[in-house]
Amino acid sequence: MNESFSWAHFDFSDPEQVSRVKAEPEINEIIEHALLDDDSRPRALVMPEGTLLILRGVNLNPGSDIEDMISIRVWARQDRVISTARRSLRSVAALEAEVVSGTGPASGGEFLCRLIEKLGDRMSEAVEQLEEKLEAAENQVAETLKIARNSPFSVLRRQCARIRRYLGPQREALSHLLKSPGDILGPGDVDAIHEETNRLTLILEDLDLVRERAMVAQEEYLGIVAHEQ
Repeated sequence: MNESFSWAHFDFSDPEQVSRVKAEPEINEIIEHALLDDDSRPRALVMPEGTLLILRGVNLNPGSDIEDMISIRVWARQDRVISTARRSLRSVAALEAEVVSGTGPASGGEFLCRLIEKLGDRMSEAVEQLEEKLEAAENQVAETLKIARNSPFSVLRRQCARIRRYLGPQREALSHLLKSPGDILGPGDVDAIHEETNRLTLILEDLDLVRERAMVAQEEYLGIVAHEQ
């Protein structure tokens, strides 16, 4: 971090860290509630004092379901960013590594751009995993004995639906931020977030395609099973 910008990240499942968030200056009741609430949906709120951005990231932690989206809440000013989460996110870990190496963001606007970009990178990775699972399952349709009783196509459709549940509002939140960027985003930041919003649109389209392909493959699979019976 440079002398003109600082970032603090807190685990809001830890009572001690919750107290530290509440002790942060210039955080009013609305922002405090947004940073510490157990449940949240993606949204953006631009205020004269700063920008509140609540986003979701895919869960790429070992042994976890990628559709179990993790919430990241950010209160950003040009000179200070406060973020909270209840579980670890690779995007946050990547930002922390950049800070340690001395290449971290130098302003609140740059922080938001980098976070949104890293969340997008992990979302793209998750969609690629879903596509690979779908292709593997499609290749086994003709060999029905290899298909689990709980059809993998149903699982994939459910995963896509759960991820999309948050990514749709997330795109709306980013669009709202672009319409009312306030003072925190410079022209370059706006351009970067615009590109990430476009990428999120493509990710949503890919998710819809995976879900549609899974539906067609499931119908084909059920037809084969009915024929064999």
